[in-house]
This record gives sequence, structure tokens and C-alpha cells, in this order.
Amino acid sequence: RWLAWNSFPFLTENLIYAVVRDITDEKETLESIIHSQAKLIEAEKTAGIGSWEYDLNTSRLICSEELYNILGIQQKSTFVTIEDYLKLVDSDNLPAIQKAIDLVINQGQSYQLDQRVLCPDGELKDISITGKAIFNKKGKVIKLFGTVLNITERKQIEAELQESQDIFHQLAENINSVFWVHDPQHNQIFYISPSYEKIWGYRRDELYKLPHSFLDVIYPEDRPKVVEALANSTEVEEKQEYRI
Repeated sequence: RWLAWNSFPFLTENLIYAVVRDITDEKETLESIIHSQAKLIEAEKTAGIGSWEYDLNTSRLICSEELYNILGIQQKSTFVTIEDYLKLVDSDNLPAIQKAIDLVINQGQSYQLDQRVLCPDGELKDISITGKAIFNKKGKVIKLFGTVLNITERKQIEAELQESQDIFHQLAENINSVFWVHDPQHNQIFYISPSYEKIWGYRRDELYKLPHSFLDVIYPEDRPKVVEALANSTEVEEKQEYRI
């Protein structure tokens, strides 16, 4: 067991008065809190998520270690208020976060926003920030609590995918060959390039409605092998030459 010892000497009486208090429960509680905090820090680090708390009475911003890491904050003493965070936010994103903070303080409305921030080291990062209100017994907002997730890599991947889709769209829309995307199981055309109208002489919207209508203009002697190729297209790669 853990004991706390306090003694008081009385020199005039040549005596020592002592008080011994059992603090085992307090120690176990403290160790439990420290252990929980350590687990939280490790969990945040693994997930790449930081947390923050803002006290409206003191205007004090308290951040987790991982949040400092995400935002690249080295001097923690310079990052202690909401205003310190707002200084990092991209000017285009600033109105949205200011409005969200106003709503959560005055109406208790939670928020989730994607933001671009300029870290003190000059690195641009994309983050997803959430905020929730903490109320007192009278229903008044006294604190804000939230999380920050680094989504920079996700945003980069999304941008690259969008660029690839744009390139594909430009290619498909302008090549002289016909390109299409077809779901044979549900007999549905998802996309047909504009060249179809030039080569087949029919409108694309007709093919979207009747996916097999393109077969009608195929030369009768070639039509059976095209139908067979379509039936096998989900299993093997097909290459065919035919007349229309």
C-alpha cells in the first residue's frame, strides 16, 4: 500500500507528531489516468488524429501532442488561442471556419470542415477539423472540443485521380475510334464516345436506351460472330473485324 507521511517536530517537548495517510487509491487512480493518457497519445499518433479543447472562460486552447505534430508547431507557447490557429488557415477557408466557430459557440452546432493550412515551417497541409460544444448544467456552452485529421495525402490522391479522369475524358471525347463502357450483366451502357455518331450514323442517346441497337447496322454475315464475341467478352479478351 502507498502511505503519505507528514511529521512535525516539537523541540520544546522533544516530541515528533506524525500523520500517516493511506493514499493507495489516489496513486492507483493517478497511474490509471497516466496510463490512459499514454494510450490516447499512442492511438492518436497511430491514427494521425490530433485533439483540441478550447475553454471559453479563459480563451485557452489546449492541444494534444499529435495535433502539434500535424500542424508542425514547435513552440507550443505561441499556439494557445483560437486566433493562433486561424492565422494558419488559408484565406479562402477562413470565412467557413469563422462561421462554424460562431455557430458552435452561440448555437451549439457541431461542425466538420476540410481546411488548408500553412504550417510554420512553410508546408501546406490539408486537414479535416471537427468541433463540438461542451455545455454546463444550465445549457450554456463553456468549452469546445474537437479533432484534427491530416488528409493531405488523400487530397493529393483525389487530385491525381481527377486529373486522370480529365485526361481520359479529353481522350475519349476526341479520338476517332469508338470507346464505350458496358455492363453486360445488366445490359447497360455507362459511356459511349462521340465518334459513335460519326461512324455508326446514329445518336448516342439511342444506344443508351437500347444497348444492343448497334447490332442492327452490322453486316448480316458478320453479325453472328459479333453476338458470340459479346457473349464471351466477360470471360476472354475479344478482337473482331466486321462491317457495318
